[in-house]
Amino acid sequence: MPLRWYELRGGPLSEIDLNTSLIHWAEQWSQHRDVTTRRQRADEHRVETYIKPYIGDKSVTRITHRQIVDWLDALEASGVGRATLYASLMIVRQSISLAYETMGITRANPAKPASDDERSLRNMQTFRQPDEAEILGDGQVQNLLEAIDPYFRALVHLSVETGAKWEEAVGLREQDLDLILQRVTLGAMRIISEPGGVVAREGESRAVPISTALAADLKRHLLLTDDWRTAENNYMFLTKRTHTHVLSANFTHHVWRPALWQADLNPKLTFHSLRHTAAVRMIEQDVPAEEIARRLGHKAVTTTKGMYQRYFKS
Repeated sequence: MPLRWYELRGGPLSEIDLNTSLIHWAEQWSQHRDVTTRRQRADEHRVETYIKPYIGDKSVTRITHRQIVDWLDALEASGVGRATLYASLMIVRQSISLAYETMGITRANPAKPASDDERSLRNMQTFRQPDEAEILGDGQVQNLLEAIDPYFRALVHLSVETGAKWEEAVGLREQDLDLILQRVTLGAMRIISEPGGVVAREGESRAVPISTALAADLKRHLLLTDDWRTAENNYMFLTKRTHTHVLSANFTHHVWRPALWQADLNPKLTFHSLRHTAAVRMIEQDVPAEEIARRLGHKAVTTTKGMYQRYFKS
């Protein structure tokens, strides 16, 4: 039987038995994902802590939707946070899907919601909503743009307007810009930090419109970095001296925190706060929820509504 899932992620396993326990498939899934080491360790911790002691011995061929709901309720009653609940549910869902694909089982995945209403409810309950302190007002955004190192102004402006994640923003290349039509392509390349350095990975891309002001900032940055960008190394945001990928930790220490202090902003703000700010600003501009979800790269609009439900008009 073809093991398509494994072939897409680095080749088939050397041995696959017919072990139907959920913990068996959860461990296989977490160990063979194409993700960073840090993410893999987080998944393995969730498997050992939140799945194995509760439903790890259940058979993937017999576990029911009711048992999975009861498991989630038990975790929530024990004080497990909603973000962890959702992440653990996703592991169970993907593990069962992997088992079914490998064993040729065609039944519905019991870890998936039984209805659209339940899907909306589950997302509303589990996605972490940003604190109000993480959302910058227009004046605060302007103060930040004025305080940030001018070399990185376009990087910050890009994220606070489009909602680009760090790995998407630093993965932006010259060919991802269309300054005439005023749009950028995000997600086509992501720069991910790992213990041994940084790696570039391709991803799902999406075109996002940009303002005239952001287009002007990006154009200025293009001219500023024109001397060292090449066909092989045409990333928009590289370090000043070595022209290599910017490390998140270095940016936070040397650029981000000093700018927060100079702009008199909450020192607990992170680069990801720019993404939350962008989402809320889109909502305030009456951009449809479906379009906001697309711009942010959310696979479902319920994710967007769940995270920012307090800002959507009833």
